[in-house]
Amino acid sequence: MYKILLSSLVISLTACVTPSQQGEYIANHIERTFGPTCAAMGYEPGTDKYRDCKLSLYNADTQRAGSAAAGLIK
Repeated sequence: MYKILLSSLVISLTACVTPSQQGEYIANHIERTFGPTCAAMGYEPGTDKYRDCKLSLYNADTQRAGSAAAGLIK
């Protein structure tokens, strides 16, 4: 439920901003949320592997949230 509320908040907040601001917000969100995990896993911030790690975790989280939302819509 938390992920759905967070996704709803992100969508509603991004509806009133420019595409550039939206991209910056999402990039900051990914860094705050997944950066510490990737750093703890040994990835060096600023490297391609670190960025790949963050994006991989973000994509997995997004898919889980989407699956959960789809289950509620049935």
